[in-house]
Amino acid sequence: MTNSHIRTPMMCWLAIIIALRACRDCAGRGWIRTTWSGGRDLFVFRSVDALAICAGCDGDGRQVWARGGAA
Repeated sequence: MTNSHIRTPMMCWLAIIIALRACRDCAGRGWIRTTWSGGRDLFVFRSVDALAICAGCDGDGRQVWARGGAA
């Protein structure tokens, strides 16, 4: 018997936390949007300076597809 049923909820929460972090470049251009909290854009208020942890780009302020990568 595996412990995958125990790790899955943690992994989901981790993904949500990572998704709520966007660099100012991505959040400012509206590349990352959500309709949670009555339609307010949470990503703008949770923008961070470090591009390396941005969920919307590879660390250089641009989306992967903008450089010809997979969407």
